[in-house]
Amino acid sequence: MNNSEIIANLLLSEGEGKIGNIHENAEQIIINYMEKMRLLELNYFNIENENKSILMYIKKYILAEITDQMSKYDVNQIQSLCLDFAAELSRISCSLYNHKYKDIKLKELFDLAAFLGIDIKENRYQERMGLLKEAVNFIFYNTRNANKCNNSITIKQFMNLINLEASVIILDQIYFSLNNDPQMSIVIDKCWKGEKIRSQKLQSESKKLETIKNQENENLYGEKEQVIIDKFEEVMGFSDKTLEVFIDKYFNGQDELKINNKYKLASILHLSQKQMQNFENIMFFDFDKIRKQKFIKNENCSLFTTPFVHKNSDTNLYVMKYNLVEAAMYLRKRIIYRKIPMKRKLSILIKELRNERELPKIKERILEKGKRPVGINKDFGKDMRTKYLIDNEKKIPHEIDLFYKKDDTLIIYDLKDYEIPFSLAALSKVKKKLNGEAGKLLRLKKLILENIDCFIEAIGFEFNKVNVGILLTRDINNVSNACGVDVLAIQEFNDHIGEYI
Repeated sequence: MNNSEIIANLLLSEGEGKIGNIHENAEQIIINYMEKMRLLELNYFNIENENKSILMYIKKYILAEITDQMSKYDVNQIQSLCLDFAAELSRISCSLYNHKYKDIKLKELFDLAAFLGIDIKENRYQERMGLLKEAVNFIFYNTRNANKCNNSITIKQFMNLINLEASVIILDQIYFSLNNDPQMSIVIDKCWKGEKIRSQKLQSESKKLETIKNQENENLYGEKEQVIIDKFEEVMGFSDKTLEVFIDKYFNGQDELKINNKYKLASILHLSQKQMQNFENIMFFDFDKIRKQKFIKNENCSLFTTPFVHKNSDTNLYVMKYNLVEAAMYLRKRIIYRKIPMKRKLSILIKELRNERELPKIKERILEKGKRPVGINKDFGKDMRTKYLIDNEKKIPHEIDLFYKKDDTLIIYDLKDYEIPFSLAALSKVKKKLNGEAGKLLRLKKLILENIDCFIEAIGFEFNKVNVGILLTRDINNVSNACGVDVLAIQEFNDHIGEYI
């Protein structure tokens, strides 16, 4: 069985055949460990916030098994298998989304699957794809400290490592979900047909996530987005398009490219010394960036976004063609969502063009509904009447994006531009960010009310109360509240503007 066939089984299998899908395999490993701990004598076990430490106990044993397994095999061979599997996963992604580098045979296979009623873009398959990518990432990461050994590893043994790593990721996901929702309950039932680790709340979240994906209207290729990318390329010396030129010119039918060192790469890409430093920070796999919150997709350290790697004891640089293709696709998103280090002027440009282009329109619509005080982009940190108050506070917004008067109340909205979450972990991450932003707004509200005269002078109209909210540039329809602060999409605000003003 070749790599393509193995990956197809890990993605598509539904409890049939010798190779289960990646999620089933990982669940079974967790169940096996729970049976060894005699936790499933009733065939099922409920995990809640009070006993969630069990998850980390199981994780400790699985990590020990991963370390033990990796110490038995040739690290260089494991790394090569990781790169081969990662390249195949990227080939699938490019073909699935009809990229210019798509594999025609794979595309025909997906068309046939669609004809048979299997939509590989469906949420469950994409979750498995994400899980598989994460597992491969962390096996590669774990080679950093693995003991040197000359024993060859078989595909079956490598698959076992993938399944073990996937089980660790699932344990982290469950723990994270319980941490973020103390009322959640997870049932682990070894006799259940289908997913053996389940939660009604998680299933509900998954269905809502599917709705979000179907409503996806993300535009990364608009006119203003291209201005951002052009400016990035002018400053940094590269972009998604220059990477595609590099692919077309230097791979010459190969799946893997070896480059002597980073200075040779800088010469090929025509990058200055400073630009090469930036390229290295943005496009090289850096083991040190992957330590925190490993189960949440780390776009700044992944074989699929930062594909230039060093293998053990080797000064050469390696990059797989399809990993670089996928990384070029991701690069545009990483730039536009400011996920990578960049010059402050470029960050401000992105905010102006991408995040705040709707604010003047909203201001005009509010004014059309009647004469009332309204403003946008007010920076309290630059206003001498409020600067000293703001500077003495931590974790508080200096600037408010939209504000207006409704009766005797100051209404404040903070505008946020989050990418569409494509997994439950990513959705949890968005919710965590929203909770953080809500906390900042509530602290600002408290500061304003405690120093109301200063802020009345700064804003230019009188008020007795303050309400705060968060506006999203796109709809994430199962998030409407964060820590008591209303969350709504700009589209919803516009559609029901009379209710909000």
